[in-house]
Amino acid sequence: MMLWIAGPALLIYVLILGAAAIGQYRQSKLEVERAMTRLAASYSERLDGYLREASRIAETAARVMATGVALSDDAVYALLEENVLQTPMIYGSCMAFEPGTRRPAEELFAPYVYRRNGDVVRMNIDQSVYDWYRDRRFTWYRRPKQLGKGVWSAPYFDEGAGNILMSTYSAPFKIGDEFGGVCTVDIDLPRLRETVGRE
Repeated sequence: MMLWIAGPALLIYVLILGAAAIGQYRQSKLEVERAMTRLAASYSERLDGYLREASRIAETAARVMATGVALSDDAVYALLEENVLQTPMIYGSCMAFEPGTRRPAEELFAPYVYRRNGDVVRMNIDQSVYDWYRDRRFTWYRRPKQLGKGVWSAPYFDEGAGNILMSTYSAPFKIGDEFGGVCTVDIDLPRLRETVGRE
């Protein structure tokens, strides 16, 4: 008689305990998924904030160039230095002028300022560095010119100028009614990943 009573009671108890365990597992899994979604959204917001800040810096410098006020080469380099020093996320900044607007048409002129060993270094990205005007690989100049708006490049290794893995935001500007060039900011991608991960 005990077997007839205890057997079904034990079976009911095991079924209830199993259902409770499955319910608890599903609830725990749902809570972990929600926590991971919140964490991913938080990382995404931080990353978006860094990228938005960098793009605003390039857009502001492009608007300065579009005002029509003629800046000396030294003043252009000083503007680029200000871009780089505004946030540690920016590795470098360039002002690539459409050939023929500031130098003879056959001469590339792209003042570039970047970080190296704690210093800010100036250089000109001309044909001796690489041909950013004719070589289709360098979309940081070509795409904003074609689209007429600021764009981010795909990640790339900038051999010859920055010499790091970066992504570039390029903001186009006009000189008068003609296309004048682009102002860029470069993001050091390994440093960005390290900073967001550390935070």
